[in-house]
Amino acid sequence: MRTTSTSWRQSVEWTVHELAERAGISGRTLRHYHQIGLLEPDRVGSNGYRYYGPDAVSRLQRILLLRETGMPLADIADVLDVPTTPEVEVQALTGHLEHLARCDVQAGCFGFC
Repeated sequence: MRTTSTSWRQSVEWTVHELAERAGISGRTLRHYHQIGLLEPDRVGSNGYRYYGPDAVSRLQRILLLRETGMPLADIADVLDVPTTPEVEVQALTGHLEHLARCDVQAGCFGFC
């Protein structure tokens, strides 16, 4: 974790390794999220390191929570691209639950439909 200061505030940022370790995921997962446009770092240093600030950490939290529901990454991207409101979150999760319920009814689906 690094603290950078500007004339009007201090900001905390984490490298891929630091953030992945704290989030309990691999650095490869973070790099994949960046590659597909799901999670952008706040900046990329001259050394090529990606640095993530508080907003990116908050977005990663939402990604991981939605991923735990089994929601596909493409659907997570759609949810995160809409301005955040509780109604949007509820609608996305309700839609995902309905999809899972339909899937469960289908023979041989095993949750992978």
